[in-house]
Amino acid sequence: IRSDSQNLYNIAGAYPMILKVVGILEASNTPDDHAFFTMVQTAWMLDGIIHGHEQVDKKNSLNPDAVEGENIEATAAIFMFPEINERNRKSFHLHGSQRDLPLGSVLFFPHDQRSHDQLMGDYALSETHQALRPAKVVESILEIVLGIQKALYSYFVIVCVSTLVFFSLCIGLSIRLREDEFRLMERIGCSKGVIRLMITAEVLLILLISLIGAAFLSWVGLYFLNRLLVS
Repeated sequence: IRSDSQNLYNIAGAYPMILKVVGILEASNTPDDHAFFTMVQTAWMLDGIIHGHEQVDKKNSLNPDAVEGENIEATAAIFMFPEINERNRKSFHLHGSQRDLPLGSVLFFPHDQRSHDQLMGDYALSETHQALRPAKVVESILEIVLGIQKALYSYFVIVCVSTLVFFSLCIGLSIRLREDEFRLMERIGCSKGVIRLMITAEVLLILLISLIGAAFLSWVGLYFLNRLLVS
């Protein structure tokens, strides 16, 4: 599996890494079935904190005249390993202490309600960290989504009613303007039922063409929107 590049416009940033799948978990019919699980060290490696490269010597250093005991500085042209294998595994390292490396989040599983309340209270007083209950966060997001959905439904209903009223008005005006035409058809022997059938057919034809046009324009809009979001 090839990881994503961290920054396409920063050539000095972390390069994509090739990750080897070492095992496949049994399906659990949950979102975990579509996730990759790695060690935290792998996450640090993908962020460019832990890295591996060819051995630095005087030939590829900035200070080839360094005396014994002096640190050798590597150049920017040093070859970075794009994957971890058995030959270079031990060469991956970090500059600094592992205790200073970042953690995005930590999962806590309190064994009782008292521990839960105490933990939430401790993090509520912290200025740099926060504690979240996933179920509450999901509920809040769903409330926002459902609220937007209800607003969109209301807007859709208003648009539909307005469209029907406008369409009915157009049909009524069309029938009034064609009264002479219909009166002439009756004089030459056309029954009122046939006239109604003709008007109904015209209305259905207009509706069919409108639905086809709306479906096509919706498909085109969603297609370009999807292309825009993907790019």
